[in-house]
Amino acid sequence: MKAEHVVAVVALYASGLVGAETNAWQAVNLLKNSTFIRGLEYWQPWQAAKHDSNIVCVVTYEGTRGKYRALRIENPGGVLAGVQQLVSLKSGEVYRLSAACRSSITNDSHQLFGGRVAVYQPPQAEEQLVWTTEFNNWWKRERIITAQMSSVAVVLVHLGYGRVATTGEFADVRLEQLQRGGGGTQR
Repeated sequence: MKAEHVVAVVALYASGLVGAETNAWQAVNLLKNSTFIRGLEYWQPWQAAKHDSNIVCVVTYEGTRGKYRALRIENPGGVLAGVQQLVSLKSGEVYRLSAACRSSITNDSHQLFGGRVAVYQPPQAEEQLVWTTEFNNWWKRERIITAQMSSVAVVLVHLGYGRVATTGEFADVRLEQLQRGGGGTQR
């Protein structure tokens, strides 16, 4: 297994995806450098970030478990701006899209934010995680999706959804292929 893949065992209770024979699933992250530990390696600028490289950068923080990194997007113009990465998806396979996001500006639930992580695989409808209000604590979102066709998809991480001018950060962006494990018990 490649070093950039992270393996975890998860239970998908009440999702309708779990058969009676097992509730164990393995999650393999398809995104390279999803924690931004190697800066923007494997990530390409998207929309306005293609023309202004100062919009996106990677910042380092000291957390309870040591240092971690996050993608910072400074978007004072409220334009669509961020990064993208290509991944191959297989028809009928189940995936989990997840990320953590926060505002770097304020903690005001009445102020729009416009952060978004999406999987774009036309002609299939876009799957997305959206953060709509300014909140300066990390807020993790996730969703389970099924690919309707085999093709290359684009994973987008960006601000500017709703044309909101703000600065935000994204961490631990993942697109994990969920595979049935060998059964047995959860640990």
